[in-house]
Amino acid sequence: MSDTEIHGDDTPIKPTAFRSRPSADAHEDAHAGTDEHEAVDRVKYRAPSPDQGASTRGVHVRARVMWTGLALLTALAAFVFLLLPDAVPTGDAGSTGTTSGNQVSSSVPNIPAPSPGVQETAELAPWQTAQILRQKEAAEAVIEQFVRLQLELEDAGVERWGAERFEQAVLLAQEGDGQFSQRDFQAATESYEKGLELLRALEQETDTVLLDALSRGQQALQAYDAAGAREAFELALVLAPGNPVAGKGLARAQHSDEVAQMTLRASQYEDNGDLESARDELVRASKLDPEDLAVAASRKRLDTLLRERQFDTLMSRAYADIDAGRIDDAVLAFGKAAKLRPDSSEVKEGLAQAESLRRLESITDLQERTAVLEASESWEQAAELYTRALSLDSSLVFAREGLRRASERAELDKRLRSYIQQPERLQADTVYQAARQILGIAASVEPRTRILAQQITELERVLEQSRQTVSVLVQSDSQTQVTLGKVGPLGTFNERQLALRPGTYVITGSRDGYRDVRRTFVVAAGDEQLHILVSCEERI
Repeated sequence: MSDTEIHGDDTPIKPTAFRSRPSADAHEDAHAGTDEHEAVDRVKYRAPSPDQGASTRGVHVRARVMWTGLALLTALAAFVFLLLPDAVPTGDAGSTGTTSGNQVSSSVPNIPAPSPGVQETAELAPWQTAQILRQKEAAEAVIEQFVRLQLELEDAGVERWGAERFEQAVLLAQEGDGQFSQRDFQAATESYEKGLELLRALEQETDTVLLDALSRGQQALQAYDAAGAREAFELALVLAPGNPVAGKGLARAQHSDEVAQMTLRASQYEDNGDLESARDELVRASKLDPEDLAVAASRKRLDTLLRERQFDTLMSRAYADIDAGRIDDAVLAFGKAAKLRPDSSEVKEGLAQAESLRRLESITDLQERTAVLEASESWEQAAELYTRALSLDSSLVFAREGLRRASERAELDKRLRSYIQQPERLQADTVYQAARQILGIAASVEPRTRILAQQITELERVLEQSRQTVSVLVQSDSQTQVTLGKVGPLGTFNERQLALRPGTYVITGSRDGYRDVRRTFVVAAGDEQLHILVSCEERI
């Protein structure tokens, strides 16, 4: 079988499954009738069409048919070499069309391509034909992988990040095309494989390129480079459609210029000491881009500075209030400062000072009020205030002594008032003696205040009157038994004269067959003679 029978004619061969895209130069070369072995144009490969795939399958079918006839040709060759040795020409390189250096190996065939411009006339053996077909199919298989990977990389935007090596791979594929068209399928396969190796290396770098694009995008956002951020994140989305980091970064890039202007204004406000306006700008920037860490950090720093400024203002105001004696206002200011800095020792010291001053102020007020109460001899109220002062500071000497003095005078005043207001109690000798003792104590108190002097005089008068008697005439009917409380039974009589001390008395009368009678009367000092009638007259 001749080479022309295998390939149809001597025109340059392209890979069965793939064809180069025609170019203007190729079109001109076709019209110019250039030699079939000239280098083909550099073009990118595209996936094979359905017709080209059918052509490849046809080659495989023809190859199987050739192998079927190979056995018959082998038998025929044996017959020729064994039975007709003289009929087989020995020939040389010129008669066979091959050289000794290009003899076909039985294990690794190396079928040379026909010389450029020379029409092959010798027929190839079936085994050689089969090897050529196998080499051709191997080349087509490699270029098929090449084109598939080429398309994937183009979809991944390889021209934007690996253009140089991608172009080298394409040039290798075009070089392989030239070798393929010259029927040097083995060399074409090597060229295709070298290009495929470059594409595979690029494919392995896609993850690295993606990470690099995301990193560059983040750096661009931090530098407020909106164009750079968009370019990097768009590339990342080409490499990894739907990547959440790239999608969020691209969205942030839309506001990057506005955020940059706001941060610039914030910096200018801060330089001018207008921290509130600077913070307001950063708050607006945060709303546009909540993910901006630099804005968040600046805002946090400004918040801290504002709290410090407010803290200093409140502390200054508090100490000014202390100096002016506005203790309550000072305590209020210290309290607000404590909310800004709860663990501040300065606040604790200020509050302690304010509380100390407030306590001292309260103590001073209590001391003044107790002096007024003592002057008015309101001893019970004075004792209460002295007790309150000691609750503020138990070491106060004036409060301890004042409490003792006020308590004693309050008790003395209570006893004096009791005897004076209830003189009838003095009828009992024990009460009388107790009153005399209290009178002695009151007389020893110095200085003798106005109310105390009055109480002493009044108690002396009451005591003296309690020992005076008043004439009381008791009349009865000589049949009623009369009994006088505090004195005893008086018996029966018509009338009886008694001398009684001032006080309240109860006199009763009883008689058999009659209802008892009971009379209560009061004997007051200075009274003239009293008349009391006691007689049982109501029968039972």
